[in-house]
Amino acid sequence: MRVEKVEVLISSGFTENCYILSESEYGKNVIICDPGAQASKILNVVGSRSVEKIILTHRHYDHIGALDGLKKTGAEVLAHGKDARVVSDGVDDDEGIDDAEMVVVDRTLEDGDTISLGGVELKVLHTPGHTIGSICLYDAADNSLIAGDTLFYRAVGRTDFPTGSFSQQRESLKKLAELPDETVVYPGHDNDTTIGQEKKFGVLQRYAR
Repeated sequence: MRVEKVEVLISSGFTENCYILSESEYGKNVIICDPGAQASKILNVVGSRSVEKIILTHRHYDHIGALDGLKKTGAEVLAHGKDARVVSDGVDDDEGIDDAEMVVVDRTLEDGDTISLGGVELKVLHTPGHTIGSICLYDAADNSLIAGDTLFYRAVGRTDFPTGSFSQQRESLKKLAELPDETVVYPGHDNDTTIGQEKKFGVLQRYAR
């Protein structure tokens, strides 16, 4: 699987990693994961390729803010069922966010679901903790993980937001710690890492024991 990172600006000094996934360098179809802002920048990277799906790792505004600008692609929008209502309603009362332009989630995801893109198969891992509907996307053939805000370089996602849970996060991190050490982790913010690095330097070891 080819992973292209598009760093988008949410607000002054705050960026988010949107990912464009394709089967290979020459793949004509793509999946957009977590379009947080700057739809035009994302579409410029997509270019002439066809957007098949838009996948959201969780409900927070900094991961879904460009959805309205991507409507014209006609892509199917996917999110975990426990976060889908917030995205579809365009209102998150818990966070004081009101955006009537949000688009409807076309398909809800559950743990263990598989999403295909050509020869690529992404397995949905339900990883609640940051939000109740947080997910990661795992490509076993390529040892790649789109981690959203579940796991970062030397850090984990906050659990003090509405529907967040420290105890659920611990269980989710235990699940991720079982992945191969060479698995490359593509987080929602900041730099890439690997499962092995996070075990070695304490983040997964600390939270997953």
